[in-house]
Amino acid sequence: MPVDMTRSKIVYIQRLYRLDGALALSAEGIPTINWTNRTLHWNIDKDKFEETSDLMIERFPIIYRNCEPWDLGNLYLYRWWLNFAESSPRSIVTIDRKAKNLLSYLHFIEEHKTDDLPLDIFYAPPRSRKNQRVTYLYKSYLTRLFEQKQNTLQTVKQKAAEVAAFYMFLNDNKLTPPGEEIEDRFYTLKKNTVIVKGGRKFPVNYSDIHITKATVEETQFDLIQGEEGGVRPLSEKEVEWVLEGVEALSNRQMQLIVWLALYTGARKQTICTLSVEAIQKAYKSSRTAKEARIPVGPMTGVDTKGNVQYVLKVPSSLVAQVYDWVKYSEIYKERKEKSYYGDSSRNYVFLTKFGRPFYTANRHTYDAADPTYSMTLKRSERGQAGLQLGSSINDFVNQKLIPWIRQHKDAQYKGFKFHDLRATRGMRFVRQAKVLGMLDTEIITHVKGLLGHKHESTTMIYLRYDELVQLQKEKNKKVHEAMYGEAFPWDNFNV
Repeated sequence: MPVDMTRSKIVYIQRLYRLDGALALSAEGIPTINWTNRTLHWNIDKDKFEETSDLMIERFPIIYRNCEPWDLGNLYLYRWWLNFAESSPRSIVTIDRKAKNLLSYLHFIEEHKTDDLPLDIFYAPPRSRKNQRVTYLYKSYLTRLFEQKQNTLQTVKQKAAEVAAFYMFLNDNKLTPPGEEIEDRFYTLKKNTVIVKGGRKFPVNYSDIHITKATVEETQFDLIQGEEGGVRPLSEKEVEWVLEGVEALSNRQMQLIVWLALYTGARKQTICTLSVEAIQKAYKSSRTAKEARIPVGPMTGVDTKGNVQYVLKVPSSLVAQVYDWVKYSEIYKERKEKSYYGDSSRNYVFLTKFGRPFYTANRHTYDAADPTYSMTLKRSERGQAGLQLGSSINDFVNQKLIPWIRQHKDAQYKGFKFHDLRATRGMRFVRQAKVLGMLDTEIITHVKGLLGHKHESTTMIYLRYDELVQLQKEKNKKVHEAMYGEAFPWDNFNV
C-alpha cells in the first residue's frame, strides 16, 4: 500500500528553546503564527535588553498537517508548555500525549473527509445541527470506538477532552476565521460542582464534547484513589515476598531502590533523582540518630511530584547502606565514569549500566541547557539530558520480581505496581500508630508529612482505608448471597 505523504504526523524537535509567536492573518483570513526566537527581554529598571535564561525542552512534538507545521495545534501545545512546564520539564510526557490526541483528531478528519463531507477543524455548515459539526461528529466517532471495544473508556475520554481544550483555547484567544464563533458552535460550556472524599467541593467546567459516560465495570475497591492511578497497599505477606525476592535476585541497586520506597514512602521520581551530595549530608548528620532527614523538592536538587517541598524521613541505617553503595561499590564506580556528572556530588545515586539515570532530574535538564557543562562528555556530545521516567524500574518489577514471586510463592499472584510500595509505607504507619493509641489528627499530620501529600483529603483516605475495604467486602458478600444464596433447580439434576 502506498504511503500517504500528506497524512498528518508528529516530528520531534531534538532541542526547543523558548520562542515568541505573533498572531497574523493569511490572505484568506486564516490565523497564522509568526515565530521569533526569544533570547532577549527588556529590563525596565535598567532601560535595556538583557539575555533571558531560556527554557529548553527535548523532543518537543511538532504536528505537521498537509506537509507543513500546523500553526494552531502547535501554538496550543507550546502555550500549554509555557504555562505549566516552567517548573517541571517532566511535562514533556504530558505534552507528547496531548500532541498524539490532537493527531488522532486530524486523522479522523482526513479519513472521513469526502467531496460531500468537506471536513476541516472549522467545519460547521450554515444552519447545521450540532451533530453535523466536526467536533460532535468526532465525539460520536469516539463513542462508537468505545462501544465496539476498539478503545478503552479512558482513551476516548482523554481524546475528547483534548479536542474540547483545544477549541476552548481557540475561543479564549480569538483564533478563528473571520465571522466564525467557537463557543456554542463547536462546543457548549457547562458548569458543575464535584464533591471529593473528605466533603470538599470543587467547581468544574467542562463542555458537551467531553465524554462523561460512566464505566459499567466494577471499580476495584481496595485501591487508594487519592494517589495517582490508584494504589494498593501490600499485605504483610506480600511485603515479605518482595523483600525476599529482591534479595534472591541479587540486584543490589534495585534492592536499595525498593527498600527506599517501602521504608520512606518516596515516589520513584524522588528516589531516582537523589544526588550523592544529598546522601552524603544525610549520612554525616544521622550517624548518632535513628532517622535521617533529606530535604526534597524545589531548590534541593531532588525532585518531587508537583514540586511539593517536604522532608524525606529515612532510617539512618538505610542511609548508611546507600552511602556505602556510592562510596565503595565497584559497579557504581564504573557507571558514574560513563555518566553525565562523572565523579561529582551532583551525580545520581542510582545509574543504569550505561551511566544514565533511571529518572531524569530537573537539575540535569537545566545543566544540559548549558553546552559548556559536563563532567565527562565531549563537547560534541553535550547538551542532551535525555528523558528517563523510571521505566527500567517498572521492567524489573514486572519482568523479574513478580515472576519470581509467582514461581516461588504463589503461582496466581496478581502482582503490584512499584508505586504501591509508597501506599504500603503509609498504611503500615497508620496501622502501627493506631495500635500505639495515636489520635486521628496526629496520624493525619504525620502521614501527610511522611508522604509529602499536597492535599489532606488524600491523607484522609489512608486513615479510613481498612474500614472502607472491610465495609465493601461485607457489601459484596451480601450482594453475592442475595444473588446466589438460593437453591437452584439444577443443583441436584443428574443427566
